[in-house]
Amino acid sequence: MKIWVFSTVIAVAWACGTGVRAAEPPAADNANIVRVSRGEYTYRTLQQQRVRAREDWTLTVHPDGSRTMMSFVDNFDAAVQFNLVQRVDAAFRPLESFVIHWVGGQRRGSAYFAVDRGRLRASVESAGTRTEEVIDVPAAFSLQPHPVATDGWRGYWYDKARRGVQSGKNFNVGVAPDAREPLRGKLEDETAEWLGAETITVPAGTFATDHYRFRGTADMWITGPDRIVVRYATVQADREYVLTRLQARPGAQP
Repeated sequence: MKIWVFSTVIAVAWACGTGVRAAEPPAADNANIVRVSRGEYTYRTLQQQRVRAREDWTLTVHPDGSRTMMSFVDNFDAAVQFNLVQRVDAAFRPLESFVIHWVGGQRRGSAYFAVDRGRLRASVESAGTRTEEVIDVPAAFSLQPHPVATDGWRGYWYDKARRGVQSGKNFNVGVAPDAREPLRGKLEDETAEWLGAETITVPAGTFATDHYRFRGTADMWITGPDRIVVRYATVQADREYVLTRLQARPGAQP
């Protein structure tokens, strides 16, 4: 499937005192891109609907089926800001992730995670100290650096035909402002349950979704072949995350 990119610049030439529009350059496609989607999330409290943060993201799908997510999180409520680039394979298993983390006006650190089959290499730099470690990971695991844009990739290993509560692993990256070891990841037990297909409406529109519940407390509504989060809510933490804008290039199927 081709993505057509058109120039927004129109050259105007003047000849013999007459305005003549130069020919626009021919359309071209980028062989690296199958489709691109862009969107925004609003973070808010569940009960009072107080806005806490915003997140802008861009998703690129490549010819081999892999996906790259770029996310900018502005959590002004907690004085936290971070940038993320994360890549997964065609089945949504993590391949690599890079995070830069700021808290309270100070750069907290950066981290790079890379997966090679059953091993995850983690390189974390914080307060001038670099930590390197290698962690064994199972086939069914996800990597959660906490932008909402990549949270939809949790539970990709879930088998809806079996239904019920199913177990996997989640590599949870610490980005909270009070984290003792900023950006240090921890492999944790994960459970996921599919609660059925639901159509829901959010500021970005109306979407056919799959409703999942993670760890028995976090409800997530996910749509389309790219597993885009439409809504994410946890009553226990009084938190809600909603899709407020979605823009897709031709061919995208969010």
